[in-house]
Amino acid sequence: MTDPVDLKKKELRRIMRARRRSLSDSEQADAARKLVGQLWSLPGIGDSRGLLATLPVGGELSVAPFLDEWLQRGRALFLPKVDEDLIGMTPLRVASMSDIRPGYRDCPEPDPVRCPAADISEIDVFLAPGVAFDRGGARLGQGGGHFDRMLAHRRIDSIVVGVAHFFQVIDDIPFRPEFDQRMDWIATPEGIVRCSGQE
Repeated sequence: MTDPVDLKKKELRRIMRARRRSLSDSEQADAARKLVGQLWSLPGIGDSRGLLATLPVGGELSVAPFLDEWLQRGRALFLPKVDEDLIGMTPLRVASMSDIRPGYRDCPEPDPVRCPAADISEIDVFLAPGVAFDRGGARLGQGGGHFDRMLAHRRIDSIVVGVAHFFQVIDDIPFRPEFDQRMDWIATPEGIVRCSGQE
């Protein structure tokens, strides 16, 4: 019997992916530029030294302009690489965006030859990609669970920020606390959403 929660997630992914793909290149680029200022306005990010992010796939909102500024300010940047067993992810430190190559399912990943593996405790801020988010901090990912399994090992004082277009912030996403990790904030080009339950 098919799980109704899984069916709802599947339908949400279909709708949101289609909506993202409907945006023009210029709309995506404009949104990415606006996102930079929103991310720098996040509480705590100014004092942060280590940040983990992913590069966009499938029409995701790009954080690349922000990552360029982050590196220019001399801060540590980490990108995740899917582990060989395809279960989890390992953060690797990236010195330059030229250290990126196609990885798991052709997603952009750091080159493990050029980028050293890092301990997750070095990361103060996680920029989490997602298909959709809700104001309670639930995130709908791609379905593999890789990012959630990595987040489960983060420092308790680290900040997790969902990154999305504002239309991707919806009322309710099915949440399974035994698997899913909640966001502290959601950053959109239009503004910052403080997830409920955050101090």
